[in-house]
This record gives sequence, C-alpha cells and structure tokens, in this order.
Amino acid sequence: MTTQDILDNEFIVFGGKGGVGKTTCAAATAIALQPKKTLVVSTDPAHSLGDSLGQEIGDTITKVESVENLYALEISAQNTLQRFRHDYRREMLRLLETSAGIEHLTPRERESLLSLPVPGADEVTGLKRLMDIMEEGVFEKYVLDTAPTGHALRLLSMPDIFDCKSSAKMRQF
Repeated sequence: MTTQDILDNEFIVFGGKGGVGKTTCAAATAIALQPKKTLVVSTDPAHSLGDSLGQEIGDTITKVESVENLYALEISAQNTLQRFRHDYRREMLRLLETSAGIEHLTPRERESLLSLPVPGADEVTGLKRLMDIMEEGVFEKYVLDTAPTGHALRLLSMPDIFDCKSSAKMRQF
C-alpha cells in the first residue's frame, strides 16, 4: 500500500498506544490532503490536536487558520454525553419505566439512575457525533486521531450499534 492509497480514502484513522505520535501524524495527514475540504477530529480525552496545529481547537468545528480547507474538532466526550442525555432524556425515561422493579424506586431514585456513568457511553456518543457530522457531507475527507488503544478499540467497535450511512463508511475502512 502506498501513501497515495492511504490518502485516497475518505476516512483515515490513527490509533495506537499513548505517546507514539498519533496526533502529529493525524495533523500532518490532514494537511497533506489539501486542497480537499478536510476535518481532523480528536477523540483523545487528553487533547493536543490544537498544539499540533498551532491554535486553539475545541469542542466545535474550528477553521484551521494557517491551512486552506482544513477544519478541526476536539470532541469532548463529557459534553457530548451531556448533550445526548439532554436530547434523549424523554426516551431514556420511557425505557427506564419499562424496566422490571422500577415501581420500587422513588422518582428521585429514577432520576439518579439516568445520571449514572455508563461504561463506554463517552465513546458511543463521541462516535455518534462524528457519524452525524459525516452524514452531513460537508467535508470530503475525515482524519480521526483516536485516544490510546483501549479507548480506540471500544470506539471502533461501535459502528454496529448505529444504523446510518456513516457506519457503513467506517466499516469499509
């Protein structure tokens, strides 16, 4: 496989152990994809994509000032999970109401259940956000800078949970 073969993909993922240069490689690859309209995304909780690109990047899609057609996003799993809980609160309550034994809990206890941490929920909601962005079709190329291996493996196993066009694109990779 040549470098050009890699750059021809719509979706490029950088994964591996912490400290091996995933973020640097993701940023350099995103720059190399010019003039294609590209989004480079970090799902690493210890964001350093902004450092690699030489500017502040946050939890909203940000234009990279020094590179034409390049945009960046550092997904905050915590913020994304909070938005998900807010957006789907009614559905989560309805699901909870159908659970066996729920009648033994007070309304306050039921509410507390909704705010408990769910293992893997941050990865799921972060991936859902990326897939939603991909479905919008605004960008031609997507470069993903993942969290260290354990987080990344959970993240990349999630497309099967969602039923959308983007999950098919991600599985092709």
